[in-house]
Amino acid sequence: MSAVSQVAAFGLWPALPITGYWLYARRATQPVDTTPPAKWSDSPVGSFSLQTAIGIAVWSVPILLLAEAGLYNAAVVGLVGWLVAIAGAVMLWGRRDRLRTMHPSFTWWDGLLLAGLAAAAVLYLGWPSENILPEHDEGMYINQGIYVANHGSLHPPYPWPDSAQSVFDSVGLRPPGAFKTGDSYTFYFGHLFQVWLAHAYATLGAAGIFRLNGIIGLLSAGLFYALCRRLLTLPLAVVATLVLALNTSQLWLARNSLTEMITQAFIVAGLFLLLRGLDDGSVRDARWAGIFFALSAAVRVDSLLLLPLLFGAHLAMRLTIDSERRSTLVWLGLYSTAVPAFIASLAYYAIYSRPYFDVHLTFILPICLAALVAAGLLLVGYTRVADVIRPWLTSKVVVAAIGVSLLLLSVYAYFIRPATTTPIFGPSTHLVGQRSYAEDSLVNLAVYLSPLVVWAGILGWYVALWNVIRHRRAPYILPISVVVLSFALLYLYNPTITPLHFWAIRRFLPVVIPGWILFAALGAAWLGARLPIRPRMVAGGIAALFLVGFTARSNALIYNFADHEGQYEQMRAFAAKLPEDEVVLALVGRREVRTWPTPLYLAFDRKVVPLNMGSESGRRAFDAWVSRQAQSGDSSVPVIVRGNWRAEGLTRKRIGQVTLRRSYIEWTNAPPPKRIVVERKVLRLYRVSPPD
Repeated sequence: MSAVSQVAAFGLWPALPITGYWLYARRATQPVDTTPPAKWSDSPVGSFSLQTAIGIAVWSVPILLLAEAGLYNAAVVGLVGWLVAIAGAVMLWGRRDRLRTMHPSFTWWDGLLLAGLAAAAVLYLGWPSENILPEHDEGMYINQGIYVANHGSLHPPYPWPDSAQSVFDSVGLRPPGAFKTGDSYTFYFGHLFQVWLAHAYATLGAAGIFRLNGIIGLLSAGLFYALCRRLLTLPLAVVATLVLALNTSQLWLARNSLTEMITQAFIVAGLFLLLRGLDDGSVRDARWAGIFFALSAAVRVDSLLLLPLLFGAHLAMRLTIDSERRSTLVWLGLYSTAVPAFIASLAYYAIYSRPYFDVHLTFILPICLAALVAAGLLLVGYTRVADVIRPWLTSKVVVAAIGVSLLLLSVYAYFIRPATTTPIFGPSTHLVGQRSYAEDSLVNLAVYLSPLVVWAGILGWYVALWNVIRHRRAPYILPISVVVLSFALLYLYNPTITPLHFWAIRRFLPVVIPGWILFAALGAAWLGARLPIRPRMVAGGIAALFLVGFTARSNALIYNFADHEGQYEQMRAFAAKLPEDEVVLALVGRREVRTWPTPLYLAFDRKVVPLNMGSESGRRAFDAWVSRQAQSGDSSVPVIVRGNWRAEGLTRKRIGQVTLRRSYIEWTNAPPPKRIVVERKVLRLYRVSPPD
């Protein structure tokens, strides 16, 4: 990318908050040239975060469709962004006198929030992971993003010429995260996150792509703060936000290019807008909430669970609270965008990521069935049935029984299950037959959040439920309670992920961890309200000191450590040693294809074809290609191997060598990780030919 192209591409970033501002300011019944409502201006951090998130939502669809069509051009998109940003700035300049009259209050707590978020920004952006090797998902996303930035498409061609299709088609190992479909590869997963990675790379190169998740992490923290301010006092909202922002799981995910961070931002934005929509009677907020929920499903397929859960949350409100007509209209506003957008997300997977869709069909179909059942039950809930069973469901006995059940289940999960069960993975995963360590899920969650936060969160969830059902207090928190509890139960029972940390905590990041922290703050508020002022201040001070110490100790290993530091530059330098216009054979084992061959092709445009020399078919393809090139007049074939290699029956000449060094945090079943692992690989480049 030239400097001019990068400047042009940069225009998309200032366009995001500008776009969000003008769309957000036009809330129902609010003209653009009127003063925003108080709850908008009270929280500049939350306001700016929401504006930016809305901008991301608006721009996501066109740039994704452009990439799917092979027409994405970062400079052109950025130029459109510049036009939007400049036009928006001019319009804002016309309102400068009105804007000057808006003076949000600024307290000591606001200063603490900004200082904490600034510290989080340093930690997120100062030491990002530079993992470009596709052994795991983040490396796949990075390679896909760089390819989109360089080529404008999500469908790379095969690295061999068409004339060599018969040689390599059945034996050339496909890159991780890609499937052979027709005359090109199709990238695995949903592709929305990769397109944003592509734009970050087109704008700022490697510095941008590896730091995008850090920016999204800060955005998510701002959205979480906006949510907390709806439910908590200012001090508790600030503390809860900083507990999330500086948590080890959040820090690790903000440094690694994985989809959970943007999923968290979308879901938190959706929950905030749904809460505010119900609270204020804003149908427009509910519509935006539906868009955010569906976008999270376009990023991660497990977010499809939100649709039946939203129906279930609405049903729970209907059965426990005699819903007003106003809240019913808000729910209908949510469904007016959420249902078609979720259907569009499903259609997107089926059309543009068909192999991924087919693999997950056994997961998708039950979710669709659950959504239909939940919608049917919701319709029943709008008959007299709800009026008949509501007094029973809201009785003190039933609510108390829920509390006892929650306590017993929590005690079992924390103290008994780890010592009495050893679950294994079922046949639906590639880890079939291996121990899943699911029995340790709640204990492991406490390693990240602290036992104090875990048990306060359990208390806070029940207090919120009791207040809603028995006292009709803060009733619109009920949808959040349903969503958080459902995801928590699902993933605490079976996280369905490789049980190595920090990797395994990914499952809990989008919903469970922010939700648990929110309910822990509600639990703390309930406890504090029952203490006299002086004991409350002492208890609060002790809890704050504990959380500071716990966070500092938890992050000790990774504060200033960057996973895979320098890996991008090492691979770029290695690619520079390879010919640009020749097929390069990478002689690997089946697992090694998940390392260095893929970025050489996808990220650095070298025609690298991995061959498994441990298989008979791989050896035959190697011999056939060398002989074919010799017959066509090419005297030699470039070959990459790791370590020593005996080229039996061939003439070889070593023309280069590179040592790849990487350091990363250990993978362990017992969190937290405690050491740094350092590895070195020697790759040698040869030219081989048949003997004279």
